[in-house]
Amino acid sequence: MKPLNMLNVLLFLLIPPLMGYSQVQQQSNVRKGQRPQNPIVIHDEDQPIGGGGGYFKPDICLEGEAGSIYLNDEFIEGALTLENGSQIDDLSYRYNLYTQQMEFIKGEDSLALAKPSEISELHFDDHVFVWERFLTRKGEIKCGYFELLSEGKINLLLRRQIAYHVSAECDGLERFTPDTYVRVNSFYYQHDDQPAQMLKPRERRLMKLFSDEKETIRGFMVNKAIDVNRKEDLMRLFSYYNEICE
Repeated sequence: MKPLNMLNVLLFLLIPPLMGYSQVQQQSNVRKGQRPQNPIVIHDEDQPIGGGGGYFKPDICLEGEAGSIYLNDEFIEGALTLENGSQIDDLSYRYNLYTQQMEFIKGEDSLALAKPSEISELHFDDHVFVWERFLTRKGEIKCGYFELLSEGKINLLLRRQIAYHVSAECDGLERFTPDTYVRVNSFYYQHDDQPAQMLKPRERRLMKLFSDEKETIRGFMVNKAIDVNRKEDLMRLFSYYNEICE
């Protein structure tokens, strides 16, 4: 393990100090009595809410749950491993879901890793994060942060993001007070160094994905009463498959 002076290398991965949560909120603030042009901002293009036009019904139901723009509001000590094998310890991190950046503290400044492609793994708060290519619903290849849930022949990944930003100052949407950020989680799978693809946990889809061990996997699901809609059970299923494929 290399000493902490590897932080000099990390300095090349920085961007200027980030705006805080209150500053992010100000992006959608409007004067009282003024109707926002876009009361609901679709922050993630892979989470469309359907319909059309610039306004939405007051009784609209957004899939996801309201929460902070941060996965963890406080900075938590972690370990960063770079692609060149160097490791940097004793820094504290938090994951900004709104900007999709990993922030950390240096002195009194809040900074973010500007070249995540140089990151191998980031460990903090019992999470392991990686930077991977993924396929969008539109068939485009993009890159982003994922939590690594199971590693092996087929990796199981979890993508966390802010799907919607709802302005509180909009007629009929008073229940979204203050401004509401709707968080969603999506499962992805990845193998053979291919871009990760979204996984809709359905038994038929999983049997096709695990076709080389279909009967074994089916028996495991029955014996262990696996519910593929539960994160913990899905992790158990992928971990079992990756174990028998070693």
